[in-house]
Amino acid sequence: MKKSFLTLFAGLSVLAGCTQTDLNDKHQPGTDPVEIQMYSNAVSINPETRAPFEGTSSNPNNLTAKVIATPTANKNYASPFVSGTMTFTDQVTRVPFNSGYTGNNFYPSDNSSLSFVGLYPDTGWTEATTSASFTITGYEDVMVAKEVTSSKSIDLGGTYPTLAFKHPLTKLDITLKSEDADAITAWGKINKIEIVKANGTDNPAKTITATLADGSAAVS
Repeated sequence: MKKSFLTLFAGLSVLAGCTQTDLNDKHQPGTDPVEIQMYSNAVSINPETRAPFEGTSSNPNNLTAKVIATPTANKNYASPFVSGTMTFTDQVTRVPFNSGYTGNNFYPSDNSSLSFVGLYPDTGWTEATTSASFTITGYEDVMVAKEVTSSKSIDLGGTYPTLAFKHPLTKLDITLKSEDADAITAWGKINKIEIVKANGTDNPAKTITATLADGSAAVS
């Protein structure tokens, strides 16, 4: 009985040692997947659009933007590495992709770098290789965050990418005045204000195209 007990004990020791070794191999520092997370801020510039984010986002005024990542080696935002939305609550909280993203939300394991851009609002954009277009309706703010680059090793080193959103459109303040309350009643509710001419040109531009590398934008 004593010999059998010692043999069994030795067998358990070998098994336990192998299990610990396997665990160590799987959890070496820097080998685990690194989730893509980002910071954001909304930069105030003049002139500004009718912006809900003049300065920085904060609860409950969260900024939900479309974030696109593409391999830096062959930038093509029309065929991204991952694309989806991120909801930023402030400038000091890193956030991941929301549920429903398309692609891989972890950095490439080979440490190749990714380039990121941000677009607001989070829907309505058409992406091309190096640009994105949006049809202006006047009902929403439009913001673009120029390209930033990061990788798994940069993230593990404690440096994280920040998307700086800027307003590419011009803000117009329109004030309507009446002589008295009766005039307001007679006029009724204003449902729409539309600009039909700008700088002497009929049919003002309604499409904005952003160059994603530097966040610059043009209208057409």
